[in-house]
Amino acid sequence: MDGCLHRTAQPKIVNRFHRQFIPVYPIPIYNYRVIIGGAVLAFTEVSGLAVQHEEVVYRDGMSFLLDYSITRGFAKPINLTLRSGMVVKGEQGTDKALKSLNEAFKNLDKQDIDIHLCDAEGVALIRWKVIGAVPMKIDYPNMSADSNDVAIQTLEFTARKLIQE
Repeated sequence: MDGCLHRTAQPKIVNRFHRQFIPVYPIPIYNYRVIIGGAVLAFTEVSGLAVQHEEVVYRDGMSFLLDYSITRGFAKPINLTLRSGMVVKGEQGTDKALKSLNEAFKNLDKQDIDIHLCDAEGVALIRWKVIGAVPMKIDYPNMSADSNDVAIQTLEFTARKLIQE
């Protein structure tokens, strides 16, 4: 009798779990958008979405008895790397974005970058905003007639702040 009750109670828990969590879990990480200068650019890899602070250790004359304390210091700069950037033919604003990147690289202009992690339908689930990003490196591929490489190999930024919206 106890085994039968257990079997009949199990599907209700599974169905409730399935209804609540399966549609939103797990979030696929392959569907994302990178927006620079108002234009959506396609990259195969985005890395460096991390916020890190310096560690500050405080010790005084009573540290032998009370131990030392650890606190958070200043935020470290964000190092954002975008790899294998593709220029989509006919995409609105792509030329403008590439020109603004080149101008920003020459003049050290700061730009905000939006990164949206999207679901299967293209709706943004998680949004990051990289504030005050300065381009540090633009790496273009070697030009060859028999290759079909991407337009931008690597694009590296250093920023002062990362916000998850």
